Amino acid sequence: MIIFTYNKLTKANMNNLKNYNEFISESNSNNIINDILDSLEVTITDMVARAEANHNKRSPLPFSDYERKITRLVIISDMVKSVEKYTEPTDKLLTINANTTNKGNIGITATIQRGSESFRLDTEVIYAGGHNIQVLHYRYITKTNLPKTGNQGIYKELKVKLKKLTKSESLNLEIRQYEERIEKSRETISTNSKLTDADILAELKASGRIVDYTWKNALKIGTAKNFDNDEETFNKFNADSITRAIKLWKVMSIDQYSQNLTHLVKALDKLRGKLDALLNSI
Repeated sequence: MIIFTYNKLTKANMNNLKNYNEFISESNSNNIINDILDSLEVTITDMVARAEANHNKRSPLPFSDYERKITRLVIISDMVKSVEKYTEPTDKLLTINANTTNKGNIGITATIQRGSESFRLDTEVIYAGGHNIQVLHYRYITKTNLPKTGNQGIYKELKVKLKKLTKSESLNLEIRQYEERIEKSRETISTNSKLTDADILAELKASGRIVDYTWKNALKIGTAKNFDNDEETFNKFNADSITRAIKLWKVMSIDQYSQNLTHLVKALDKLRGKLDALLNSI
């Protein structure tokens, strides 16, 4: 029975998943599938890197550690599916090599022994992509003289585990959205904090939130009486109004963003905790 080790993972050791045996129990350690995947560890790592490069071309957010781990599981699942249907658990792996084909795809060539006979298995691996992690896959074009066994035991167990990760993907998407909002908030706070009072005043005037109002205007439209017909009183009122407007702008454009950022960070921490708990329960 395949035993995933997510329940043993923490943020500190999530980076330590290095080979396929870390996903399975000792009872399956002699299976031909395990031998093949162990031998293809470098290739699997390269396939994850290719998926990450594709992600980075279409997304402003970098590939997360979570996405890297789930992508790895999907790749392993597809690889198991493509190989297991031609093999028996008792087959022996004699040789295996992986390289890059002329088309830029991954080519895998293996020699497998069954009983007293040796067979050849050639596979070309083509990245087929997908709109999210769960449907990401590589397509395998296989040529072999191995008789088809139709075995799917290990693949089916992997597929069950991947289906259980659907909720974790939704949580991860929500986490990514919070991370993006936090990044934008920090950029806004940084930009707004650099503005001087003169810069803010210019922006307020440009947006029409402050209109130039001079003593001459007050005399012309008859509002000077509101200031006891005193220019000094008028100027003080005008200056106080500008000071209040600038202070309000800072509250709305810096302080409130900072307060909201604090709430976003707390919410993000809770979501990350939920994701960790979910992964630990699988």
